[in-house]
Amino acid sequence: MADIASFWQQLDSELKKLQQLIAEAEQSFNDQLKALFTKKLKVETAICQEELKIIRLQWAIMFEQSLMIKERQLVTLIDHKRELKVNNHICSSQQAS
Repeated sequence: MADIASFWQQLDSELKKLQQLIAEAEQSFNDQLKALFTKKLKVETAICQEELKIIRLQWAIMFEQSLMIKERQLVTLIDHKRELKVNNHICSSQQAS
């Protein structure tokens, strides 16, 4: 009977050691998982920041292009108005003669 009680004590002691090892392994796994998840978040954040930077640069380029187009349109309109003014002045001069 003493042998059986001793055997059960050994089994119980071994069970507690294994449970402790499992708990430590689980904690280690969770710590590593947390570290990897944090790293993943940092990488994704950096990627998003770079994508935002690219989008802002694209927007700035498109805005600059639209300003250049508008400037060309205005220059064309000014040139056209000058031509009309010169033509009207020439016509007025010829009619006055």
